[in-house]
Amino acid sequence: MRTISLCKPIGWLYETHIFTQVWKLTQCVNPPLAPTLNPRTTWSNAMKNLTSGLLLAICHNSFSQEPIFATISGGDLYSFNIETCTRTFKGATGYGFGDIAFTPNGELWGIVSGNLYHIDTTSAIATLIGSTGIGAVSLVGLNDTTLLADLGFNLYGINTNTATSYYIDHIGYQSTGDLTWYDDDLYIVTAAGQIVRIILNETYSSILSVVPIGSSIPTCEGAVTAAFIGDYNSIVGFHGPDLIKICQIDGTYQTLCPGLNFGGTPGAASIRLASQSPEPLSCIPTSIQRSPAAMEIFIYPNPTNSSINISSSIPSSYNYSIYNAIGQLVRFGAAKADTAIPLDDLCNGMYSIEIRNETKKFRQRFMLQ
Repeated sequence: MRTISLCKPIGWLYETHIFTQVWKLTQCVNPPLAPTLNPRTTWSNAMKNLTSGLLLAICHNSFSQEPIFATISGGDLYSFNIETCTRTFKGATGYGFGDIAFTPNGELWGIVSGNLYHIDTTSAIATLIGSTGIGAVSLVGLNDTTLLADLGFNLYGINTNTATSYYIDHIGYQSTGDLTWYDDDLYIVTAAGQIVRIILNETYSSILSVVPIGSSIPTCEGAVTAAFIGDYNSIVGFHGPDLIKICQIDGTYQTLCPGLNFGGTPGAASIRLASQSPEPLSCIPTSIQRSPAAMEIFIYPNPTNSSINISSSIPSSYNYSIYNAIGQLVRFGAAKADTAIPLDDLCNGMYSIEIRNETKKFRQRFMLQ
């Protein structure tokens, strides 16, 4: 496992019509064990080795679902496609997990009776890592070696290499089943059937504020965050056999896939998505146009393994910035017309590229693998 440290300029690259300053990540190193790690800089190896094809094509509001998994009461593992409201049986884990969670590198984990297991997403075989020392039933990934867990109104961290846990801070609310990320903040579904936003500090070592959102919602044993066609990302709750779409702003909800997950949902897992730009201000479907026609921008290939190409009919020069999955700037420059940006020095994961001129701004996610 590798992570990205700070960036530094390494020189200038001559592209069509213009010189571009190239920034390079200094190195990818193994993260220290929690709690001394700085997850906001170590999480940049996010979503590594995904083979489900996260293709978000420019100009067409395309949708490519990041992996979503859930277990039912008997421990059987399923993958879900919420676009088509279908599920696929992956196998029997043999354990009635209280919850499951992905780390950003695509590894799946489960917890039951205080024990942490690694779960193979192809065979569903569960391998014991060790005892966490806490009876948590809510998990979410923080970085490649750390999970967050909720127990008894408190937030904990769990090291995936050793299963050891450590106390982070007091939440004041208790989750009945799951934690999920939405952009830069953590959300839980409480025992009272309420969604709560948790704002953490930059090192994820303490809680800055806890904000209850809206009125009561149906109690959800599992929760994930998913991307949707032409709209903002949304929290999806597993309420019995039903999947419901929950607004992270006001707590309103609507049924998404009724009766899909018969057998109940003790736990659900999704990989943390890249933060969105612009930031959602409403949960009303917006049919967001990711590429304004006036800009006529195409970015390809997606996914890519070496470089990303910008094809544009913009007559004037434009600026571009590339951000990793947690919003850190890893490359920027200026160009005109068609440009190829080398990515060989970056770690695998999800990135977003932002292109701006005097009047327009465009942002698109892409996968480096």
